[in-house]
Amino acid sequence: MKLISISQIQGLQEIISQIQDKIENFNNHNSDSTSPTTIQKIKFSETLFAKNWSEQKYTITNENIKADSDIFMTVHEGTSPQVYKMFSEACIACYEQSDNTLVLIANGVVPEQDVIVNFLII
Repeated sequence: MKLISISQIQGLQEIISQIQDKIENFNNHNSDSTSPTTIQKIKFSETLFAKNWSEQKYTITNENIKADSDIFMTVHEGTSPQVYKMFSEACIACYEQSDNTLVLIANGVVPEQDVIVNFLII
């Protein structure tokens, strides 16, 4: 198992931010809402409560999640270094995805504290 450092997580957050900016710029240039080339993006935050993990898994329900959605996940801005470290040690990834449901899996140590996570669906 390979652990991800805090600086790597912050680097991933920067990449996600750049992707969000590119989508925003693309949508601004294709502002006709009937245009089939307009990329829809949905952002939401979810608190992953430590007590709600079950067998290394955590289920999120959101009406914007579709079986074929591309979903990016990052720790909420302003998260403490300790929580970043805990999150990186959890090695959280998508386990299962369907309409309205995303199941995450902790491939490492399940977070022992609540973590606010931002999601971007495109």
